[in-house]
Amino acid sequence: MLDATKVTFDDAATTAVGEVAGGKLVDLDLEGVDDDDRDESPSPTGSPTGSPTGSPSPTGSPSPTGSPTATGSPSASPGADGTVWVAEVAEKDGTVHTVRINAVDGKVIEARVDTDQDAEDKKQTADRLAQATQTPEQAAKVATEKKKGTVTSVSLDEADGNDGNSVVWSVDVVGSDWKKTTFDVDAKNDTIVREETDND
Repeated sequence: MLDATKVTFDDAATTAVGEVAGGKLVDLDLEGVDDDDRDESPSPTGSPTGSPTGSPSPTGSPSPTGSPTATGSPSASPGADGTVWVAEVAEKDGTVHTVRINAVDGKVIEARVDTDQDAEDKKQTADRLAQATQTPEQAAKVATEKKKGTVTSVSLDEADGNDGNSVVWSVDVVGSDWKKTTFDVDAKNDTIVREETDND
């Protein structure tokens, strides 16, 4: 399924941000890759970041906090028979919009405001965006310079073991060996602060 994806991370990011006036990307995941790769590849790329949160929602998008979206949620959308980029794009005040993009033809399937956000969620998202001086595209470039492959996910999150004063872009790259490597790239200076390869 990854081979059938014609729309790159960069193109999907541009399309998603274009759907929200003044918006900034906080999360972008390629939905449908992990399940299909398991069927085609002897070494699954299992995604710890794609596990459901326990509270099903129609979009699989439980919160605007940089959490993963839709990778564990079945959908009757046009993406059911192909791959779909699922983006979270935030307005300046932290209001998150979910944008679903067909990963083959690049057409927007859905763009809507997430209705399950409260004031604290919006503030947390706005604070993270304010701290991130580097773009998700810059973080993806840093990750793919370290490991050649296809970017399948980028999300803005709080750095592990931090008190909320540092944010990272978590970037998943799938190489030609079908192994997924997750890079945490400092969102202020594009330095890789963590790298983990899924060898399953």
